[in-house]
Amino acid sequence: MAAEEPPVVFTESETTILNEQGMDARLGSSSDSGHSQRKRSPSRTTPLPTMQLFVVSIVALTEFVQQSILFPFVYFMVRDFKIAADERQLGTYVGILASTFSIAQFFSNLPWGWVSDKWGRRPVLLIGLLANSICALAFGMSKSYSWALGVRILQGAFNANTGVAKSVVAEITDKSNEAVAFSYFFLFWRMGSVLGPALGGFLTDPAKHFPSIFARYEIWRRFPYLLPCVATSFISFVGFLLGVFYLQESKGRRAIDPNLLSGGEHSSPPPYSEAVAEEGHAVHSSTAANGTTTHTEQEDIENETSPLLGRPSVPIKSKSFETDWWFLGLPGLCWTMLGGFFCAMFMLITDNELFPLYASTPAPFGGLNFQPRDIGVAITIFGAVNMVGQAFFYHSLELTFGRLGLFRWGMFGAMFQAFLMPFLGYIAGNQVDGGGYISYSRWILVWVGLVILLVGKSFFQLMAVTSSSLLIIDAAPAVKLGLANGASQSGVSLAGSFGPSLFGMLYSFSLQWGYPFPFDRHLVYNLLAIVGLAGFLISWKMRRGLLEYGKDGR
Repeated sequence: MAAEEPPVVFTESETTILNEQGMDARLGSSSDSGHSQRKRSPSRTTPLPTMQLFVVSIVALTEFVQQSILFPFVYFMVRDFKIAADERQLGTYVGILASTFSIAQFFSNLPWGWVSDKWGRRPVLLIGLLANSICALAFGMSKSYSWALGVRILQGAFNANTGVAKSVVAEITDKSNEAVAFSYFFLFWRMGSVLGPALGGFLTDPAKHFPSIFARYEIWRRFPYLLPCVATSFISFVGFLLGVFYLQESKGRRAIDPNLLSGGEHSSPPPYSEAVAEEGHAVHSSTAANGTTTHTEQEDIENETSPLLGRPSVPIKSKSFETDWWFLGLPGLCWTMLGGFFCAMFMLITDNELFPLYASTPAPFGGLNFQPRDIGVAITIFGAVNMVGQAFFYHSLELTFGRLGLFRWGMFGAMFQAFLMPFLGYIAGNQVDGGGYISYSRWILVWVGLVILLVGKSFFQLMAVTSSSLLIIDAAPAVKLGLANGASQSGVSLAGSFGPSLFGMLYSFSLQWGYPFPFDRHLVYNLLAIVGLAGFLISWKMRRGLLEYGKDGR
């Protein structure tokens, strides 16, 4: 943790440099604009605030654990409620219970982001972690469908903290270490999506599966789904305790690059910290007669030296920023970045849910004829490659291609990956043996092609999702950072609410209709490819926005 330094006073010429630069240096790195920009790197790297980063990463971990832990047992839980007269109706009740989490998140993300901008990140995160811990226990003790549904809604409402956590990561890092910090943050995010189903599947009904340990206790026989919920409750509570003792408030603090004023080779403007009024986006700064920039008392409070980084944030004035269109207190460029992030997350969520359905489809219908174990292996390969790429490769890729370049080509690659996926069905063929399996030689070819596509999917999606998240932070005013990240997570919830169900229905209909290409099994993947194309085209709108803000944007 950097030692606290006295506030920095900038001369008039220095302030002019800052104002002319406009947007955050991170937008500069988001532009794939030539060799000099691609190869630049900060002259020194600020050490990561490890404990702060770990605590906020626990938030990302718990959200995905809470969201996915019920998937292995939700069908059996709803069946035990005996709410459906016909077992064929269970799918409807299961779908409603599973989707309420994302729907509640959709409505709560923006309010929590606004609250964090108003009263701080720390209280919002602590409330969320504690509420998640309590709600997890309550869900595990559900004995009726209405109770489980109500608790699930509360879980989603209080589990809208990933956007706030991303704001914290942006505020406790600077240009030199931000990409690395977000790589670790998203690594925990992806770990949660793997850990949740693992806990839900392994710990369900312990009295039956581990009788020597749990069968003697009445509570595990009465509540067979409690143990996995206890595990996720424990994770949330540990995060809450760590937050109480170690998490510091970061609201309104952004680091600046000291190289900016030195005029060195790697000079870059400071993180964007536009002081936005409640009702608009006026910049409150004045130049004193002695040639130095002074600020109002309120700005001195907002820009006080950060206890985490020892650097004050600096209001930056940009003419293009002031003339941009605004909505909900966010500039148009920020909404453009949000649109790109939504496309990336829609592809990620929908493709992940669609793959098991396509892979398990019998070969005569154009599927891969996979068994559950095969699907599990494929998902594990994707998750492992994704986490390795996130932890070890993203930062280097960003230094080489820039954030905007990574998003653009990530969406371009994801578009082709989605388009090519259903062609694996031609390799599997429509001939199966007496046991319903394809030939061994075709099986090998299917796996070779699938591994290639899964590795590509892993890298394309981590490139697009991570870089678009950082571009949102770059484009958002500092005092609206929580709102911007809340809006991004509302987009994630919206994608999770209707993407998988809609595309699942379309896939089923496409098999029933019997139409030829491109309306057979290719239909849903072609639509996903169109979403990827939309994201790719949005990247050019981002470029125009960067040019308006004085960046190269190529």
